[in-house]
Amino acid sequence: MQHVVDAIKRLPVSGEEVDTTCLLGFTAEIRISFGQFDQAAASLTHALEIANKNDERYYQSELHRLKAELAMAERGTDWQAVAAKQLSKARALAQSQNAGGWLNKITISEQRYLEIK
Repeated sequence: MQHVVDAIKRLPVSGEEVDTTCLLGFTAEIRISFGQFDQAAASLTHALEIANKNDERYYQSELHRLKAELAMAERGTDWQAVAAKQLSKARALAQSQNAGGWLNKITISEQRYLEIK
């Protein structure tokens, strides 16, 4: 896993940030599944910073969905409010882009949220 993270870190140094948000999202998803919540949060924060800096929106709804998944997995302070807010952001972005695939994933996360709430 560390070699993947190191490779992602080298992309901005080489001037290549295309798809970095996606790669960071994949990294975060894997880390959530392994209970590495702090590292997952850092990956998602970094990905959203890059997306905002570059006005890159195609993966942004998925990053917010993953932030909700992180809140649901971690179940820290106010996890329900955080998860609901992130799912709402994810859905609004995906709807504005007519992104059916992202909407399907968001619906699954929303169902999971309702089950564990």
